[in-house]
Amino acid sequence: MGKTLRDCCLACIARNISTISRLGTFLSVRDKEILLERLCWHGLLTTQSIPNVTYHLFSDTLQRVNLSYCNQVDDKLLEVLSQSGCRPKHVTVHHCPNVTNRGIISLSKILWDVEGLKLRRLEQITSEGIQSIASKSLKYLNLRRCHGITDAGLIAIIRNCPNIEKLNVNRLHKLTDASIVCIAETLGSRLVELDARELTFITSKSTMAIGDNCPNLTRAVFESCVRLEGDGLIHVCEHICVLLSLLISC
Repeated sequence: MGKTLRDCCLACIARNISTISRLGTFLSVRDKEILLERLCWHGLLTTQSIPNVTYHLFSDTLQRVNLSYCNQVDDKLLEVLSQSGCRPKHVTVHHCPNVTNRGIISLSKILWDVEGLKLRRLEQITSEGIQSIASKSLKYLNLRRCHGITDAGLIAIIRNCPNIEKLNVNRLHKLTDASIVCIAETLGSRLVELDARELTFITSKSTMAIGDNCPNLTRAVFESCVRLEGDGLIHVCEHICVLLSLLISC
């Protein structure tokens, strides 16, 4: 399948972004979003190109920001993004090993209207980084494989974002029953999907809380939650009539 003319043009721009003057004035918002994604994917956020990227692509109209699989994305870049005035609806920062708490705290300043937030596989992030995130608009939160997050951080973000409908805390190995009980009691009937895979410290206290507080849950994943027992899982099945999928394993 051949590339479209638009794709070819964007690829050419990505390779020559440092040499095109007044670039931002000729690009649509969606084109800027796509270019930013591709620059990350192909490792083109070089020292030479970053000033041009921030000047031409970081605008107050951005709605989607996807920074994934890129060693060049760091705290400084996120700080510049936070100063751009944009209020994106969907933000992804995924597997960017040079992002620390400092960068996420800067990013949180533009997340008041965010509806979907993915902070995945950020090895240097701890509870300190996510505690300042607050959005009543947030519907989908994915913190998968941010191993440094503890109960304190998760409880803070859940209380600051009380309208979450879909939540992924897959492999947040430090979480305990305190986090899941907070999720159940705070999100309650709004929660429709929960991925709590490999939370090895949670017990039936968590599943009991889910069964008592989350009547609209349609999908739950508790794979490799080795301390869960049958009574809690049975409680979930008996009390949530709309549950369509419950994944469990030892």
